[in-house]
Amino acid sequence: MDWLAWLLLESTLALAIVLVVINFFLLVHWRRSGRPRALLIGLAMAVILMVVQGAVVTKREHAKRILRGIEQDVLAMQTTNLARALPPDFNVAGYDREGFLNMVRGRYDVVRVLGLRRWAFNVVKDEPDAITVSVQYTSEVRAGGFTGTAISTWRVRFEHRGDDWFIVAVTPVQPFHDWPSVEGFR
Repeated sequence: MDWLAWLLLESTLALAIVLVVINFFLLVHWRRSGRPRALLIGLAMAVILMVVQGAVVTKREHAKRILRGIEQDVLAMQTTNLARALPPDFNVAGYDREGFLNMVRGRYDVVRVLGLRRWAFNVVKDEPDAITVSVQYTSEVRAGGFTGTAISTWRVRFEHRGDDWFIVAVTPVQPFHDWPSVEGFR
């Protein structure tokens, strides 16, 4: 069922390919039978499905949009999008919202992320007004005299509050096994 939501609501390219194939067969049917009704219905349905897909934003799309902004922040050594994504009552591993943002800013003095690539995004738990995802990254980092590749996995929980989506929990899974290990990552 997850693939159907992805096809109908999230992937414009995949939906367009499916609709082109279906409408091609309907075109062939029309040319052979001389009855255009099926083709006209198929074209109308294609337009409706594309409009619906453009209008609907899924929880996964909200989460990916927020993560894209934070990824841009990490590369630019900023916390603008991260600050926007954290609710006022954010509290993780003893860090309130400002403490967490200050901790991240402090890490920019020690670690410079030169490149960042998200290569996995999996929904762990889907609830009516929340979604928990597992996200895996490969990053090129420079810390002190070390320059190399770091692979990390994070579990991030997003909640819908009012009109916005917020990050309410962040848990490093790999390579950080002890939370609050962000405190020890210096």
